[in-house]
Amino acid sequence: MAKLCYSAILCLVLSLGCGLLVAQTEERREQGTPPRSDAAAADPNDSSSRQTKVDLSAPPGETPLDLKGKPAGDRIEVKPWDPHKAEHNVEVGDQYFHKKNFSAAISRYREALYWKDNDAMASFRLACALEQVGQFAESRKYYQQYLNILPKGPYAAEARKSLDRLKDKSDDASKAQPLPAHVPAMP
Repeated sequence: MAKLCYSAILCLVLSLGCGLLVAQTEERREQGTPPRSDAAAADPNDSSSRQTKVDLSAPPGETPLDLKGKPAGDRIEVKPWDPHKAEHNVEVGDQYFHKKNFSAAISRYREALYWKDNDAMASFRLACALEQVGQFAESRKYYQQYLNILPKGPYAAEARKSLDRLKDKSDDASKAQPLPAHVPAMP
């Protein structure tokens, strides 16, 4: 008996739902079709999205800039980017640094910056390694690069202290070691 009642209620609900759906469809037909967006287009094969194109060119009298704020040229330079290789090189560089093999650590940190050019940790650790071998001018450059990337980072205070400490030091040619030729040059 309960199954019969449930079946009757289900049929009643479905018939009411179908009736409402038919009524709404007929009401829409009576109102007419909505205006089409391509009614203003001259060519029926032309897309309506062409009417809403946004001009992304530089304002008159200004030079277009790339993402880093430098004037954009006709050629787009694509740089390799692989954060996993960069992280791996930083880890290996840390191992060399702790073993006091600073030239190998410098090589690995440079390679990390090749794969991810704005890597804060690679910049900071490269600066530390360069300081250890007496390349103070380049060390200052990478401490400053770290501060540009993370001005309030975990090593910002140490980077500022190092910059102050290295302010008056010139490169020590007796400690400087040549870098291997296979390391890509920094831009």
